[in-house]
Amino acid sequence: MHYTAAHLGKRKAIPSLTPISYYHFFYISLVGQLMRLFTTLLALFTLSACSSLSVQNDKIPTLASYQFAESDHVMQDIDDKLAKAKAEHKKLLLVLGAQWCHDSTGLAAKFSQSTMQTILTEHYQTLFIDVGYYQRGFDVVSRFNMPIYYGTPTVMIIDPESETIINSDSMQQWLSADSISLENYQKYFSRMANENNLIEQPLSPALAKYYQQINEFSSQQAKRLKQAYQVLGPALARYVENKEQFSAENEKVWSQARKLRYNIQNDVIALKEQAKKAVEMQESIELEFPEYDQFSWE
Repeated sequence: MHYTAAHLGKRKAIPSLTPISYYHFFYISLVGQLMRLFTTLLALFTLSACSSLSVQNDKIPTLASYQFAESDHVMQDIDDKLAKAKAEHKKLLLVLGAQWCHDSTGLAAKFSQSTMQTILTEHYQTLFIDVGYYQRGFDVVSRFNMPIYYGTPTVMIIDPESETIINSDSMQQWLSADSISLENYQKYFSRMANENNLIEQPLSPALAKYYQQINEFSSQQAKRLKQAYQVLGPALARYVENKEQFSAENEKVWSQARKLRYNIQNDVIALKEQAKKAVEMQESIELEFPEYDQFSWE
C-alpha cells in the first residue's frame, strides 16, 4: 500500500514477528549474505588461474632460484642466461609469474622436485621473472615477438640461437600449472628439450596476407588486455596486500579479461589453420575473427 500524508496519523502498528516469521527472516538474511560472499569468492577464484593467493604452496619447499623477485636488470639477466644456454647447448626457459600467484608457486614447487631438477639442469637455463601485479614483463615478451603475456605463469621455451619461442602452441596450459601432475611436467619438459626449432619457409603471398590480418587482430586484443591489466592490477594489489575486496565493476572486468586471456591464444591458432587450409584449397575466404565482450571504457 502507498501511504499519503493523510494516512500517516492512521497507520496501524506493524505486528511483531512470530517465532516462525522471525526465523524465516533470519534465514533469508543469512542466505543473502552467504550468496554475496560466495559470489565474491567465486569471482575471485575464477578471475584467472592466479586470482587466489599462494597459501597452500607456501608450505611446500622451493629452491631459491624459483622465487619470483623484482629485478632492476631483467634484460641483462636474460642475456646472461641466453649466453649460457648457447654455450651449453640448452634451451632457455623463462617463467613469468608472481609470488602471490597459486599456479606460479605451484609450478615452482614442482620444478623443485628432484625428478624435475634432473631434467631442468640437464636441458635448460631457467629464469623466473616477476611481473608484479601485471605491471611488469611486457618488454620481456615483446623481445620474443609475443604481443603480451596472457596470465601467470607464462612458460616460454626459447631456442637460444634464433631467440624463437618453440612452445607457442602449448603455452596456454601452464596458466593452470598447479593442477598439472608431476608426471606430465616430466613428459612435457623432457619432450620440449629435444624439440628442434624448425626453420620456417617463407610464406606465400596469399598466406602472408592472411597472417598480417591475424597479427593485427592479435595486437589489437593485446592492447585491450593491457588496458585491463592497468585497471585491475592496482585492485589486485589491494586485495593481496590489504584483503580489500574487488568492486562489482572490477569483478566484471576481470571476468571479461579472463575470457579473453583464456581464448585468444587458441583462437589465433585456429585462425592460422583457417588461413592455411584456404591457401591449400586455393580458396579466397574471409577469416572468421572471434568477438569478445567489450570493456566498460570501450
